[in-house]
Amino acid sequence: MTVNSRELVLAALRCQPTARVPWIPYVGCHGGALVGKTATEYLTEPAAVAYGLATALERYRPDGLPVIFDLQIEAEALGCQLHWSDENPPAVGSHPLAGGQPVGSLELPGPADGRYPFALEAIRQSRELVGDRIALFGLITGPFTLALHLLGPEIFMEMFDQPERICELTDFTAAVGRLTAEWYLAAGCDVIAVVDPMTSQISPAHFEEFVTAPARSIFGGLRERGVPGAFFVCGDAQRNLEKMCECGPDAVFVDEQIDLVGMGEIARRHGVAFGGNIPLTTVMLHGTPDDNRRAARHCLDLGGATGFLLAPGCDIPYAVPPANIAAIAEVVHGEHSGQVAAGSSAAFEVEVPDYAAQEHVQVDIFTLDSAACAPCQYMVEAVEKALPQFEGRVVFVEHKLKTPETVGLMGALKVTSIPSIAIDGEVAFSSLIPEQRTLAAAIQERLTAKEQ
Repeated sequence: MTVNSRELVLAALRCQPTARVPWIPYVGCHGGALVGKTATEYLTEPAAVAYGLATALERYRPDGLPVIFDLQIEAEALGCQLHWSDENPPAVGSHPLAGGQPVGSLELPGPADGRYPFALEAIRQSRELVGDRIALFGLITGPFTLALHLLGPEIFMEMFDQPERICELTDFTAAVGRLTAEWYLAAGCDVIAVVDPMTSQISPAHFEEFVTAPARSIFGGLRERGVPGAFFVCGDAQRNLEKMCECGPDAVFVDEQIDLVGMGEIARRHGVAFGGNIPLTTVMLHGTPDDNRRAARHCLDLGGATGFLLAPGCDIPYAVPPANIAAIAEVVHGEHSGQVAAGSSAAFEVEVPDYAAQEHVQVDIFTLDSAACAPCQYMVEAVEKALPQFEGRVVFVEHKLKTPETVGLMGALKVTSIPSIAIDGEVAFSSLIPEQRTLAAAIQERLTAKEQ
């Protein structure tokens, strides 16, 4: 590499001019695909992670990489049971604080708990293997997302009914984050990213009440140590972008649901770098190399030359064709600077259900994949919890954006955000997980109208 990629990333995070825009592909469990491992194997074997990152370094020529993209490490160490998958990170399957258990029943974890030993060894081996050529990002679970893992979907009711309990919980989860960051830095990470996707599902007022102070405590501690800190969010977080920048990160990374021009205006107003936002599924998973070159060029044009880092919208899906990611690298490194041919992706057409003719009410949940995306998982759980009271008169279907059919149905129903809930074909909740009373009332309203 003609420039030191690690220094390129660190300069961009400081909003300093750089020779080119840094490239940060989020090679999480996709690293397993590169080295012939399932996601379960990859996320439990330190040597596999190090080998996966070294392979990604060779094939995708990044300037920085996350060592592990798994938002369940802290939750597992605190007592959450996990459901494992061959092509996704594990999903949380139990919530130790559900049913009224006090926050004080939890103890702060130690570096020997859960899979922390795996994560720390993976960082050490990755640092040894790739050296100082690239920046290594240590990803910690943000305070609100970890709180949701520990408490479950009832958090959305308790935010209204017991706000002091949620404040106590996010103070605790921030303390977990500060400890985890300390261990990851000691093991060899250069940057700490606070990944808090669930903050896209709450209002600015709730962000200020439950997230701002805990997040500031994490970023403030990093700043005191001279370590860059980034805020990662996915989903339609537009309403909270200003709040995120006010928490004191060095950068905010967003997915394709956020306009990069608007994100840049907010970030620069706060002196914060920003990154994103190549579409994960429609482009990286389902598209062609030319689709990916075109998306990369578009993001680079919108992001500008200073204080911007090119990245996917979130964790790269396991089965993304490596040629698509390599095509992005060509654009980043100036090997494909000309115009890219017109789009080649075919339109996805589907047959829309005749909702009016169905005797039942149908709730359609549009997700990236509830097994791989925390906001998606908890939106599905919220619907599952609400349905029994309707005694079989309501059914739900999850539509995963990883399938072309979902792309087509989203277009037909005018669904613009992930995750979203549509009730009998009408979008009811867009990138906002409703608490149980609100969700049940919306379903009941449609059910009543249908039965008249």
